[in-house]
Amino acid sequence: MYWSFNRTQVVNDVDTGELCITILVTKKIAEEKLDAKNILPKEIEKVKTDVVNVSGEIKILF
Repeated sequence: MYWSFNRTQVVNDVDTGELCITILVTKKIAEEKLDAKNILPKEIEKVKTDVVNVSGEIKILF
């Protein structure tokens, strides 16, 4: 999992224009199939989160 602050939220393929914390995952799982401890918050310190499924390996480049 990797996160970023430099993106706007996309809902149903529509960019809302609202800055968000983007969380990249290699396998997005429906919330109802997760234990409560594994569900990411909808907001972190009043900033919305956006979970985005990506294919392949996630690497952090510095």
